[in-house]
This record gives sequence, structure tokens and C-alpha cells, in this order.
Amino acid sequence: MYNYSHNNKERILSQNPSASVALSKTKWREIGRFPKQGAKGIMIIMPEYKDSNRTGNFIDAQVYDISETYGKDIDKSSLNFKLKNGTPEIKSEIDRMKSTSTVPIETKSDIDTDAYYNYEDRTIYIRDDLSDTDTYKALVLEQSYANAHSQHGDNYIRGNNRLTAESTAYMIALKIWY
Repeated sequence: MYNYSHNNKERILSQNPSASVALSKTKWREIGRFPKQGAKGIMIIMPEYKDSNRTGNFIDAQVYDISETYGKDIDKSSLNFKLKNGTPEIKSEIDRMKSTSTVPIETKSDIDTDAYYNYEDRTIYIRDDLSDTDTYKALVLEQSYANAHSQHGDNYIRGNNRLTAESTAYMIALKIWY
């Protein structure tokens, strides 16, 4: 699920915490699998396209976890892409997360923690000496806090959102590394 935005990963895992490979009906069909009759699916948001160009709008879309499909047997590990430290894939994913972040992300050498979302200036700060995997984990966690701040506005308190942020980061890490 690494191709999905952080927000869509949160949506997927909140609707189906055991989801491991979520694809659209079209993508499943391309690999010889189909949603089961009665499958609920998982709602995400995706960019709208017209004539192969993005319109700038977002629309609801439905994806299905592999557990909701049937058909051709596939090796799930070939679909579950693992992000490893130092690989082009994790660097690309970090770049994608930074470019789609809802708040600015800055690297710093003088912070005491790996990363921190500062709600006062609405910025995520990440220590500049982290490995790729630690940077990715920090981005996932702190983006969860930024999303919570966006939802709660002036009523945002970091400590009140710890369970959600830590749970989301943990679930996404499980899906990527194991």
C-alpha cells in the first residue's frame, strides 16, 4: 500500500485494520482477481482525471483488500512491496510524502527528537541525520499529528492524538516492513 497517500493509508486502515494489499477493481482484474460478491470495499480519495489530465479535484474511489477478492492465485509477497533503507523506492516514497504533505517539512540538526510536528507554525521538523527508514517512520507519525491538528483546529492537543498517531504509524510500518 506504499503507493497511497498518508491520508488514504489512514482511511484504508481505519476501515479495514487487517488490509494488506488494496487495489481497485480494475487493477485486480488486470492480475486475474475479482472482488467477491458482497465485498464492502474501502473508500479512498483520488485525483480526478479528464482526458488523461488531472482536474485538480478529488473524488471518492473504492478499493478492495486481497481478502475480499477471488481468482488467480498470486504470491502476495510480490504485491507487498517492502521499503528498504537506502533503496530508490524508499527515497522516492519519502520524496512523495514530502511533496504531498499538508504542512511544510524541514530538516534540522538541532532538535532533540527524531521528528516533531510544531502546531504553532504548522511545520514538521525532522532531524537531518536519520536513516531513510527512520525518516519515513517519522514522516508517517508526524503527518498523523498534522492531520489531527487540521481536524481539531484550535482544540488540538498533541497528547490527545497520540493513540491515533502511534497506531497509524505502527500499522503502516507493519504493512511496509513485514
